[in-house]
Amino acid sequence: MLNSLKRRRRFVLLALAVVTVGGCAPSIPVTKTWQYAGLSGPLDFKKTMAMAFYGDPEIRQVAEDEMVKEIGSDRAVPAYSIISDPQRLDLSKVKEQLRSAGIDGVVTMKIVGSRVYDYQYVPPNSEQSFDDYYGGTEEVFQPGYFQPDKIVQIQTNIYRMADSKLVWSGVSDTFNPQDAKKVVGEVGRGVIKELRIEGLMK
Repeated sequence: MLNSLKRRRRFVLLALAVVTVGGCAPSIPVTKTWQYAGLSGPLDFKKTMAMAFYGDPEIRQVAEDEMVKEIGSDRAVPAYSIISDPQRLDLSKVKEQLRSAGIDGVVTMKIVGSRVYDYQYVPPNSEQSFDDYYGGTEEVFQPGYFQPDKIVQIQTNIYRMADSKLVWSGVSDTFNPQDAKKVVGEVGRGVIKELRIEGLMK
C-alpha cells in the first residue's frame, strides 16, 4: 500500500509539472528520443504532412488537425486532405500523392503500447445507510471497485521524404488519456519543445 501511495504521489507531481510548463498551454514531455546520426541543424522541410495511425477515422482526423496546428498551417497539411482512406492501404499510392502534393517531410503519430501501473479504488456510488441496508430496502447497492490507472505510449516519428529516411523519433508517456484532441495537442507541444532543445527546430 505504501509503495502504491508513493507511485501515485510521483505521478501527481509529474502531472502538475506538465500543467505548469508553458503556462496555459500544457505539454507532455518526451521521455525517449532517437536522432539520425547524419542529421545536422534545424529541419528545413518546406511542406510537411501530418499523419496519425489509428483505427477510428474521426479520431485520426482530429489528431492530424492538431498536429498541423502545432507545426503551423503554413508549413503542414493533414494526411486526410490529400490521401483518401482507401489510398492509405497502398504505400505506392501514398508516396505518389506525397510527390504530387510536394511533401518533403512527414510527421507520424501512433500508439505503440500501454500498461497498467496501479489501481485506484472507486468507492460505492450509493448513499444507502446502515438502517436502509438492515431494513431490507429495495434500493440497488453498487459496491466499490478497483479501476486501473494506465500509461499509454505515443510515438512520434519524422521522415525525410527525399530518401524516405527516419530522421527523428520520440516516445511520450500519457497518464490515463481521455480526450484524444487534448492529448495529441499536448504531445505535439512536448515534441516541438524537445526538437527546439535538440536544435532541430527554430
